[in-house]
Amino acid sequence: MMPDKSRVASWDRMNQLFKIKRLGNQSIVEPDERAKSITAQEALLYEFPVGQYIAQIHRAGLTFPGGTGSLADMAQQWADAYAADRALPPTIGAHCASCEFKAEPGSALKSGFHECWKEAAGLTDADLAKPTVLELWNFRGKQKLIEAGKLFLADVGKDELGDYTTNLGVSTAKRQWLQVQWEADADSLPLEFQSAGFHLDHNYMAIEMDRWRYPLHFIDFETSTTALPFHAGMKPYENVAFQFSHHVMERDGTLRHANQFLLAEPGVFPNYEFARALKAALSNDDGSVFMWANHENTILGHIVEQLKNREDAPADKEELASFLQTLVKSGKRAMIDLRIMAQKGYFHPSTRGSNSLKKVLPAVLQSSRYLRERYSQPIYGTKNGIPSLNFSSMTWWIQDGYGSVADPYKLLLTMKSERQLAIGADPDDLDIAAGGEASMAYGRLQFETLNEAERNALKAKLLRYCELDTLAMAMVVEAWQDTVRGR
Repeated sequence: MMPDKSRVASWDRMNQLFKIKRLGNQSIVEPDERAKSITAQEALLYEFPVGQYIAQIHRAGLTFPGGTGSLADMAQQWADAYAADRALPPTIGAHCASCEFKAEPGSALKSGFHECWKEAAGLTDADLAKPTVLELWNFRGKQKLIEAGKLFLADVGKDELGDYTTNLGVSTAKRQWLQVQWEADADSLPLEFQSAGFHLDHNYMAIEMDRWRYPLHFIDFETSTTALPFHAGMKPYENVAFQFSHHVMERDGTLRHANQFLLAEPGVFPNYEFARALKAALSNDDGSVFMWANHENTILGHIVEQLKNREDAPADKEELASFLQTLVKSGKRAMIDLRIMAQKGYFHPSTRGSNSLKKVLPAVLQSSRYLRERYSQPIYGTKNGIPSLNFSSMTWWIQDGYGSVADPYKLLLTMKSERQLAIGADPDDLDIAAGGEASMAYGRLQFETLNEAERNALKAKLLRYCELDTLAMAMVVEAWQDTVRGR
């Protein structure tokens, strides 16, 4: 049985028919009696025949890292090994990049990844403290390197990476080579990289920055897609946009958390109110609007389609759709993707090749003197410093006991709002420091079994997390601007 994405939910709050209750470490689903009255026409599932695929597996067998075999034979072998608690001989390869059993160094948890690589390649813990070729950014030849015995970044040759040249910005191959050089021969890096500890393409960044219009707007959305829609008129896995945060930076560097939106009441479809609030936040000027990655573009496109096609679209649907279309790729105020700028113009070794905001932020905090001087003081969330809607006198640049800057997203996990402290509510089973956790929190808020204190605590966490996302974008831009132009 599969969700049918062509069907539309005819029931509002259909999720309330299948409530989840937590009993200690267990969760149980309690179907409502009304669920039994759902007709075949109202159901959102369809029967998908899989007999032909099962037959195909029985005919062709299984292919897995290290071998092939029939389903029956392999099921028996693996069952026997499991029953005897006997480890199977490991086969390492590019598939290890997605290993779910990799613990961070120093963790009390066992690391299946490390066990496999040590046994298969005769490595030690000290060896595996070095970056492997699995970390090589956007490189599709990892399997060939591993098969050739090149397991570490320092083993990779420049001729194995492809075209190094580019007209403007950093090419994929150059980013990869910067990763390799940092590990293999840091002395061969450009002197500017050696002294600064990172690479920034001044020419590319300067050209991009000259196109910006002030004030600058940094936005971040939190969204949810579920198999069982929360609202009538929605299809399975259709997007719900329930939250955004908005920071504004003036030409003189003044920064403020200007707006936020959160609508997570059970059964209330938030997308139209979301669009109205975003329009109100961004319509006071024509300053450049920034996002990190393409998610915001995708969500705005979905809301435009909902405004055009849903029967419950509001009276101002054309006005809202017209505004949102100015922000998407072909719009006159198309959002600027800072992740693309990071990819083409910035590389810091501590990101391990990643262009994720949650990797780039700690990197710029570690290397930027401007950020250190600005955010090592408790100015965030003060009237004369940087106004905030969720923080008070916050210091974001904090050095840990090892000489590194603490990751702000980890700091976030230790915080409680004044309201939470007052009501004594804090659902510790769901910390919010990533988008997936925010989506889970929204899902929990749609279930009426939460009490008011728990709801308020989750909302406070959502608001702080989303605000940090747009602050992080602003911090990254501040660091880049300081490097390119100085202040």
